[in-house]
Amino acid sequence: MPLDLESVTRAIDQLIEHEVEAVGICFLHSFKNSQHEETVAQMVMDRLPHASVSISSRVAPRFANTSA
Repeated sequence: MPLDLESVTRAIDQLIEHEVEAVGICFLHSFKNSQHEETVAQMVMDRLPHASVSISSRVAPRFANTSA
């Protein structure tokens, strides 16, 4: 599914409006393909250069089965 850059831009606008200092990005199945997370992270860092940005595909690049 293509990344909706317009929606991402609107979301980043809200982050700026609320003076967010840290952003966590977590997309479904990013452990298989992190391209969208990487793109959004770069967009956030470009517009919020002082924010701390983490993406799930870097923090835990694997599927975590939490069912017992």
